[in-house]
Amino acid sequence: RIETRAELPVAFEDVCRDIAHTVPHEFRTPVLQAFTSEQANLLLEEYLAPAQRLARQGLGRVGIELLVQNGQVKFFAMADGECVSATDHRYASLSFPSRLDAQDQQAFRDLANQVVHAFGLSDGPVILDAVMTDKGPQLYEVNARMEGAMILPVIERCYGVDMVEQALRIAAGLPVDLDAAETPKWAGSVFLALAGSRSRVVSIDLPEFDSDDCECSVSLQKSPGDEVSGPEAPYDTLGVVTITGPNRDAVDRCLHSYRSNMAIELQ
Repeated sequence: RIETRAELPVAFEDVCRDIAHTVPHEFRTPVLQAFTSEQANLLLEEYLAPAQRLARQGLGRVGIELLVQNGQVKFFAMADGECVSATDHRYASLSFPSRLDAQDQQAFRDLANQVVHAFGLSDGPVILDAVMTDKGPQLYEVNARMEGAMILPVIERCYGVDMVEQALRIAAGLPVDLDAAETPKWAGSVFLALAGSRSRVVSIDLPEFDSDDCECSVSLQKSPGDEVSGPEAPYDTLGVVTITGPNRDAVDRCLHSYRSNMAIELQ
């Protein structure tokens, strides 16, 4: 986000230098060669700023899960995404249900319907990633597939929807069976402990989980001695912490407490 038009050339040069530093030559060259002021086709995911009215709350980035049948969205679930840092777009956590207000959620629903129609997505699961910017919702990724295994149990716990079962029903030509699933019965977060740099894992010390309100499961992806590639290998995850509870406030409190007591040493 820049304050004046005069800052735009400087900001764009910074972006180009960042690309040259972090993106391999064979990927960046054709993109930059195709970019001109008349044909502005360069969309940089990590530079999409959430709307100022949302950024202070840590909101604005969302992950959207859809089930589509006969070209119609039959199931819509949206999670707030929390990023690792202001300059690293990788999610640190996805939390259901979204805290965005009804107007913003409706804007993302409308976007989802437009995407399904524009891409001709007729049947099956779909994942969308987007940001609510100052100018409205901005899509940056579409995947005509199911979410990863670490997210599916949280969706089922929160909404009572088994995404695998419903995708199989769609594939078999059977109507989905959702039973008012878009009213969440529970809340949940999936936290990814990500490596910030190329390094070796020295130790991972995870605290005991102590809460009467929430449930927690932990899955370690790396062990002491393992090499991690950091941002050069997106989603190089050290561990996954899943917390579910009766509402977002309880889940957020438990997640904050757990993260505050984690100790990960990299070398």
